[in-house]
Amino acid sequence: MSARPVRVGDDITVWVDERRSEIVTPRSVWQVSADAPAAALAVWLAGTCAAGALFTATRLLLRRQRFRDWERAGRRLRTPTA
Repeated sequence: MSARPVRVGDDITVWVDERRSEIVTPRSVWQVSADAPAAALAVWLAGTCAAGALFTATRLLLRRQRFRDWERAGRRLRTPTA
């Protein structure tokens, strides 16, 4: 596939695989060099966000449990014993 119209007599490069089927042109070195750090950064950010969400959810659940325990202990202190 060409980015511009092809005229009679123009030279074009066609990439084919072992079965002689046309394939997408391989990416250049500079494109791969730019994509690799971007992909690594995306994976790192996704992992960091997932870890942060897990930390926040765990902290929230433990905080709620602590408040429930405090409320239960306070009720026991206020309840007169016979």
